[in-house]
Amino acid sequence: MNPKKYPLFKSEVSFLGHVVCREDVKTDPLKVATIEGWPVPQNVSELRSFLGLCTYYQRFVAGFTTVTAPLHHLTRKGASYQWTKECQQAFLALKGALVAAPVLPYPQPGLPDIVDIDVS
Repeated sequence: MNPKKYPLFKSEVSFLGHVVCREDVKTDPLKVATIEGWPVPQNVSELRSFLGLCTYYQRFVAGFTTVTAPLHHLTRKGASYQWTKECQQAFLALKGALVAAPVLPYPQPGLPDIVDIDVS
């Protein structure tokens, strides 16, 4: 085994865009920095790229679909691309939520779990 390729005995490992620790999972700071510096999308293609990256981290954002609704309306087939005040607010809110993303702990045996589902 090559120690450079397979880090052993580490307490924290960057893996698939996440930082995995013994106690929790966090967003990768490099990806979050990319999101933080993302300019306002000028067309549907740029908006889809931004939303694709953010969707990867949707479990870190409470109410993700509600926050991104104005942005997803712009990606609908036949919709005209009009960047409104609501779109700007949603864009900034999403960036802010990902920059301040919470740390997600692993389930703890012996403690109650809450399962939150939607109607689908």
